Amino acid sequence: MKIAWFVNIVMPVLARDLGWWETSLGGWLTGQMEGIKQIGNELSIICADSNAHSIISRRIDGVDFFVVPQSKTEDLCDSIRNVLSIVNPDVFHIFGTETDASLAAINAADLDRTVVSIQGLVTVCAKHVGDGIPEKYYKKTLLKAMGKRLLHGSIIEEDAIRLQKQGEKETEIIRKSKHIIGRTEWDKCNVELINADADYHKCNEILRNSFYEGCWQVERCEKHTIFVSQSASPIKGFHQLLKAMPSVLNKYPDAHICVSGAPLSGLNKRNILKQWAVEYLCGYQGYIEKLVRENKLYGKIRFLNYLSESQMKNQMLKANVFVLPSNIENSPNSLCEAMLLGVPCVAADVGGVKDLLVSPEEGLIYDHSDVEKLSECINSIFASNELAERMSKACRKHALATHNPQKNTEDLLHVYRKIMG
Repeated sequence: MKIAWFVNIVMPVLARDLGWWETSLGGWLTGQMEGIKQIGNELSIICADSNAHSIISRRIDGVDFFVVPQSKTEDLCDSIRNVLSIVNPDVFHIFGTETDASLAAINAADLDRTVVSIQGLVTVCAKHVGDGIPEKYYKKTLLKAMGKRLLHGSIIEEDAIRLQKQGEKETEIIRKSKHIIGRTEWDKCNVELINADADYHKCNEILRNSFYEGCWQVERCEKHTIFVSQSASPIKGFHQLLKAMPSVLNKYPDAHICVSGAPLSGLNKRNILKQWAVEYLCGYQGYIEKLVRENKLYGKIRFLNYLSESQMKNQMLKANVFVLPSNIENSPNSLCEAMLLGVPCVAADVGGVKDLLVSPEEGLIYDHSDVEKLSECINSIFASNELAERMSKACRKHALATHNPQKNTEDLLHVYRKIMG
């Protein structure tokens, strides 16, 4: 079978070969790629990138890679169509619906032989950007526009508008698609609202290889450590965790948060004028500063900068609990990787989370706006090693079944064969 993929990142193995910056995102694509290769299929992977000024092609470890220049939709569509004419695939698989490049890819495709994978759904995400954030931090103002230029902050309302515009293109992609791959009842329902005529295929993902090895142990974790994998976007709900922290600290004064990603702010005490400027002119970063000040969280948060695959795994294994406080998610890979390692998990009841984590047997799920319940969930895991160990075994067992590489590869190839007829 000749398979072509269109992905929204430069695959790490290709980035290394070209000497380009290597992203830590999309690690599950590498796992899926390896699964397809091992069965002996012909695989070509296409992406768009601004570093390419003409079509770049490489063959690495039996896979053909193509990078097309990132350009206007019409030109990008022509470039993708040119590559597809060279590859002549039996099936064309587009990963993600949230980019201009994905729209160009579906416009270049033979729809009868094309399938689109749902990752997140920005159409829905746009509606939840401001959840749990007061209007004065959310709304765009002239002062915030000045602050964005001078202090390099962000404006939350602008983030929501940007997602809304992306959502219009996403809706167009889903409406055009005849075949769609998803993973949760949540994404299935949302797809059917847009295009009830498309054939929906369920197929779980293969995660990054190293997370299948090793297992969390309560005696080796750093007690009362909370790990969060993302915080930069309001959608990830970091502000909700900060609201829950006073109740956690009342019982466990040594509790602290470790966060993957660049610091949202310096998180240092400042004079009143500087503090006001940061809080009211820096959008989401400003709101985080306010919560840190009001909840006396100085010294309780460690930003770890961007983590490699091995660093992310090590931080998860060190944590006493993994927390997913998001406003919205589909099937968050960070939660899935934590479960695969057996890390005790607490997650907001949003999107497709309940398809991944069964509460209370495998972890704890709470209403995403109920910050007191979030603190109770964290405290209960801190309080009982027995509970933590029981959850660890159960969530790991579930994740190993959900993300079984052999089964998920077979399921994906089965979808391809159905499309081929």
